[in-house]
Amino acid sequence: MRVWLVSSGYAVLEAGSVQEALSLVDDASCILLDLRLPDGSGVEVLEHVRARATGQRVIVMTAEPQGGPEVGRAEALSPYAILWKPHVEFKQINQLLSAR
Repeated sequence: MRVWLVSSGYAVLEAGSVQEALSLVDDASCILLDLRLPDGSGVEVLEHVRARATGQRVIVMTAEPQGGPEVGRAEALSPYAILWKPHVEFKQINQLLSAR
């Protein structure tokens, strides 16, 4: 994913945990967020972004089942989009990132 984003001209900050993501969100205009992170749920990051009301687009990518509790928590926080792994395509991501 990172290689494709960089080769497509996007600047990329990468986090492998909730704590790393929380330390980077202020520097991001758009956030691609997995719900499963080693130290917690990506929903924690989405809650933080929404509480700050910065207007950042958050695109959630998940393999969690539709209708599952974590997906429901994320949906309640109005992410820009939810993409279901493993069916995420670069074309989808590019369209979402380039939309204004």
